[in-house]
Amino acid sequence: MNWRKKKKKPVAKRRISAKPKPKVIAKPKLVQYANGLKTWLPDEPMESEAYLGALRKLGLTVASQRTAKALGVNNVRQCQRFATSDAVIPASVARLLSMYLKYGLPADVIDES
Repeated sequence: MNWRKKKKKPVAKRRISAKPKPKVIAKPKLVQYANGLKTWLPDEPMESEAYLGALRKLGLTVASQRTAKALGVNNVRQCQRFATSDAVIPASVARLLSMYLKYGLPADVIDES
């Protein structure tokens, strides 16, 4: 009879690397615009190509009072500045455009043609 305890084999220790593993960050969902070439991430500023594509899909033009009223902008010239990248497109205007693309234009803007 073997009454002695069996010795356990030593377990190799894990080596810890000096470099931490990169964290995987989930990418936000992209919003596709009319021309299909440019996309807009809700956390980033909208580019003029995405702005123009959204206006085209909604049937609005850059130089119309109707567009200025729909976007809540003071004058038509500001809409033109957005299109030529002379002015940064505010996040509120970008969100409003994405909402219009999803749900359509409000009745008071459509009736003013």
